Amino acid sequence: MAAAHSATILTIAAATRDGRLKPAAALAAAGLLMTFKAGPHMLAVRHLGDDTAALQKRMDDFVFWSRIRAALQIGAFVAAVAALSDSYCAS
Repeated sequence: MAAAHSATILTIAAATRDGRLKPAAALAAAGLLMTFKAGPHMLAVRHLGDDTAALQKRMDDFVFWSRIRAALQIGAFVAAVAALSDSYCAS
């Protein structure tokens, strides 16, 4: 078990050192930045009262930014798995 953890840590270190995880990190950071676009739409909902049109607009905007955020996070996951699997296969 300890050997497996050591191998995983060494694989991550190797992928990080040669830059293979940079695309994954960039996608993850971009996904987090999209939270700054999506979040305010949900935070504003409590102040809208019973205005159905305004509520729907805020929800539509939140869903729009959340889809972009989800795509970036999925891309980050795929890029990380690809980088780590390349690193693992190379060693």
